[in-house]
Amino acid sequence: MINIAFAINYPEMEPLIRDVFDNQTQLLHESDVSQEYQLQIIHASSTDSLLRYNIQADVLIARGANAYDLRRIGYHIPVVELIISGIDLVLALDKAKKTYGIKPTAVLGSFNMIPGVENLSGVIGLPIFPYYLKENSLKEIIRNINEAHEAGITNFVGGVNGCRYAKSLGFNTTSIQSGREAISQAISEAMRTAVISREERQKSLMYRTIIDYAYEGVIAVDQNNELLVFNNVGKKLMGLPQHLDCSHKPAGEIIHHPEVTGFLKDSEEVYDRTVNIQDMFLLVNKVPILLNDTAIGKVMTFQDITKIQEMQGIIRGKIHSRGHNAKYSFADIIGKNADMEKIKTAAKKYAALDSNILIAGETGTGKELLAQSIHNYSSRAEEPFVAVNCAALPENLLESEFFGYADGAFTGASKGGKIGLFELAHNGTIFLDEISEIPLRLQGRLLRVIQEQQVMRLGDDRMLSIDVRVISASNKDLRTLIADGLFREDLYYRLNVFTLRVPSLRDRLCDVPMLAVHFIKYFCTKYRKRLPSLSKDAEETLMNYHWYGNIRELRNVCERMVALNDAETIGGDDVVDQLQPLEDTSELKRGCDPDSVNNGYQQVNRESIHAALAETRFNRTQAAGLLGISRVTLWRRMRELKIE
Repeated sequence: MINIAFAINYPEMEPLIRDVFDNQTQLLHESDVSQEYQLQIIHASSTDSLLRYNIQADVLIARGANAYDLRRIGYHIPVVELIISGIDLVLALDKAKKTYGIKPTAVLGSFNMIPGVENLSGVIGLPIFPYYLKENSLKEIIRNINEAHEAGITNFVGGVNGCRYAKSLGFNTTSIQSGREAISQAISEAMRTAVISREERQKSLMYRTIIDYAYEGVIAVDQNNELLVFNNVGKKLMGLPQHLDCSHKPAGEIIHHPEVTGFLKDSEEVYDRTVNIQDMFLLVNKVPILLNDTAIGKVMTFQDITKIQEMQGIIRGKIHSRGHNAKYSFADIIGKNADMEKIKTAAKKYAALDSNILIAGETGTGKELLAQSIHNYSSRAEEPFVAVNCAALPENLLESEFFGYADGAFTGASKGGKIGLFELAHNGTIFLDEISEIPLRLQGRLLRVIQEQQVMRLGDDRMLSIDVRVISASNKDLRTLIADGLFREDLYYRLNVFTLRVPSLRDRLCDVPMLAVHFIKYFCTKYRKRLPSLSKDAEETLMNYHWYGNIRELRNVCERMVALNDAETIGGDDVVDQLQPLEDTSELKRGCDPDSVNNGYQQVNRESIHAALAETRFNRTQAAGLLGISRVTLWRRMRELKIE
């Protein structure tokens, strides 16, 4: 909606103005012009009274002296003049002649209102004398009327204020009325001006916002070294208040730093020059503004070097680390095992101390879950968490992945180079899983990066400072690897400031049912299946199994049970069905001799099974123990012998 304000100085104008406006907007709608316009009428007899209004519009229409004054003072919105046309003047003068006869007549008005009006004397047959108002004020009106009266004139033609004062003195008055044609022309011009004005103001606002919210200070001067642009960042760096109006003022009067004013006066281009201002180092650039190869001004930009370094850190730690975050917290570590509770308590204390941590434990015990929990409990929680499986990266890629490489570092290198994983983890945590698999030749460089907190990309000669906490994990005994010459002892001690040993699932069997229920719920949600209950028999079966794959293996078993089971309850046999493929290896992993296992298997006959089940009141786990076999073996033998 475009708002048009119309200032009038006599109420009789309003009905005509609204009628003309309605007709014009109707014609626009009929011609499929989608732009909407709104009219606001403002009653103001003088410029002073008009200025007291807080007009919020895209354009203002004003007549005669009001329009002249508003333009002269540079009003904040565009002003369109309701022009006093020749016809309007002729009609007013003819009316004065018919009403008061042929007498000398003074015409009061501003320079834009009655130019050359005396030339109408011959046409109208009336002696006409123009009196020009320098401003639309009562003082100026009184001066001109008194001057005309001293010349013997008692007939006055003019605007509302002039006629009102002349009439109060007993003189003959005729006001100049604006006709439909002049009003229509003013409204049409206002519509065009408003559209252009709004577009220009939108562009100006966007330009101003871009400049003010740039990360660097910006100063632009014209050919006379007067300020055209001085953004908020620039004012702050120069120690000036944000609200200071600097437009079209000499740069030397506003900026009191000789280095900066020297740059602005000099015509030489400047790139990446360092300047010390108020104990602050600024990086300065300056270029001329050229029009047809002629310099019409200069633009200078400058940044706080400390802020540049901070931005580099943000870029490395934020933009380049998209997707590098920790999802889990200590609340996601399920169980009530006393040893696990001690580990969680210690891990929370270590999280607050910001030193490197080595997590030891078998495969599948949840070492990364613990590492993520430590990260999210630490002061680095909002920063990147970069997880690296050292065994998954080929040896020839490890170095470039860890430390990155510069542009052109080697054949096939990506254009522009590549940021390394340690840089990605800047201000955050890097998790080195299976640290034991790092080749010995790379361990020395890794030690230096961790120790010095600096990294150099391949093919580069610059050291980049980083701030990274290292959490490493291993399922192998690193001290044994040290003894075998496969792992550096100095790297081991750099990584092993704090140690956490995650117990195997076999050492926390009391947690198995809780973990199983958790995984079953998860996979039921994933596969959109009804949540079954876990029977006591199923819990016992799970707790009596030797979980060599630890929590990862339990998770897989639970996924299979959910995918293949549609009953309301998961029973012991359902568990055994999913454990069966591992039956033979589980027996052997218990340390049993293969021959004795086979002999024992053959000796488990129908009678012995019935006897064991009867003695244990059909507790299959206990019956298997009496028979000296696993529960899985018992289940298999019962199925072969068709024992229900």
